[in-house]
Amino acid sequence: PQVVIRGRNSIQGSNAPGVYVDGQRAADACILNLLRAGDVARVEVYPTGHSGRAGYAGDSNGLILVFTRDAAAR
Repeated sequence: PQVVIRGRNSIQGSNAPGVYVDGQRAADACILNLLRAGDVARVEVYPTGHSGRAGYAGDSNGLILVFTRDAAAR
């Protein structure tokens, strides 16, 4: 899928946000197709220009953090 978070780069550059699943950076948003909705505990979305959360590399195009139920149980 194509995931776009509109912001400063919307017109001139890439809009692809950084995607992390259980703390691991995904190569692209295609990982979201592999997740079942029932396996997802929560999703956090940080907009463009936000420094993100401690432990995750800030991304100028935003940040999507996905936490699965398996990871939440650990």
